[in-house]
Amino acid sequence: MAIIFKNKKKQIESLGYPINIKSKYELESVLKTHNFALLDFWTRWCGSCLLMNDALNKISKEYSENLTVVKIDASFDSEIMNQYNIKGLPTIMLIKNNEICVQKYAALTLKELRDLVKINI
Repeated sequence: MAIIFKNKKKQIESLGYPINIKSKYELESVLKTHNFALLDFWTRWCGSCLLMNDALNKISKEYSENLTVVKIDASFDSEIMNQYNIKGLPTIMLIKNNEICVQKYAALTLKELRDLVKINI
C-alpha cells in the first residue's frame, strides 16, 4: 500500500507562544506550515531585544489563530542572518505566504506590533 501526500500547504495554528528557532532548517519547516509569521531576530546581549519579549509573548497569544511568532537567536546561525540580510538587532520581519511584507530594524512597543500585525493580517 502506497501513501500519497499532496504538496499542499496546510496552515497549522500557532501554539499561543513564540517558537524558538536555532537553524535555517527549523525556520524553513515552520514557514512551510505557517502562512503568516512574525520573525524576531534577537540575541541575549541585546537590551532592546530583551525589552520586546513581553510584547512578543502577548502578540503571540492574542493572534494565535492567524500569526506565528518565531524568535531567532542571531548567535546560533549566521546563515539565517545572511539569508535575510540582517544587519542590526532587533529586527522584526513579517512573512506572509513566504514573502517578506514588512521589515523593521528597531525595538517596537506592544502597540506598534499590534498595528503592524493588524495592517498586514
